[in-house]
Amino acid sequence: MKLSRCFCWLALVCCAPLQAQQSSDTGAVQVVEISGLSDPDERRYRDLVKGMDFFEQYHHLAPQATLRYRILPRLPKVAAQGTVLTLRGNGGGTVLPLAPDMSFTVERDSKLYEENAVVSSNRKDRSFAWLSEVRTPGLPAHMRRLGDLRLECEVNRGADLAKGLKTPSWYALNAASDVCVNRKQGWWLYAERPVFSATLVHGARRQVLFSSHYYGRPLPPMIFSFYDFYPLLMDRTVWIHISDASWPDDTLIELEYMDEAPLASSMH
Repeated sequence: MKLSRCFCWLALVCCAPLQAQQSSDTGAVQVVEISGLSDPDERRYRDLVKGMDFFEQYHHLAPQATLRYRILPRLPKVAAQGTVLTLRGNGGGTVLPLAPDMSFTVERDSKLYEENAVVSSNRKDRSFAWLSEVRTPGLPAHMRRLGDLRLECEVNRGADLAKGLKTPSWYALNAASDVCVNRKQGWWLYAERPVFSATLVHGARRQVLFSSHYYGRPLPPMIFSFYDFYPLLMDRTVWIHISDASWPDDTLIELEYMDEAPLASSMH
């Protein structure tokens, strides 16, 4: 019974988020198909499109936001420079432009959907954390919006990008209900730099997150290796309790970075 409860708890938690040579403003370029890695890090095009469907379905969580997908190197020896993403169907491959932050988009294409195309990288499997990134424009660089993170979780329900210890209980729960609004559900926020602290802010209400919200700590260390944040992204990871309805969608998450902490501390 205790083991069953443990798996259920893990199922709720695990759904829990540089500059490349291509510019995001350039169009896709047709390339000649060549043989590559036997085990590339890739995702199914159908899954990305399904994530886009979920973005539209739950867009009310972040009405002004846009969706981009993003990859982040999660292993020390994975080079961001030179990374290429290719959308591969039966007719060959098309290079997807990567923005400086390693984000990208895909267009809807019924032919590629039917062909079960893939978005494939030129890096080995599990080289990257694949993210859905939802951003409301106009926020300061050190702020994230809670509704955006809730929408990221919904997109991931469709696209199934985030890796983790997903038990049969998790898949059953995801099929039968919205795991993103479950009372125990959290979501991994990936910050741009190592995080010192995170604070929820809504009007005059403020709540500094405890130390248990950082570095993957809601999970037992013995299973860290199953998750995308391990090992390289751990110091950039914050676990946000997105299912806490007492915090509305317009709540902001104020991030303080490690390289700012000494200055901030001296000002208090």
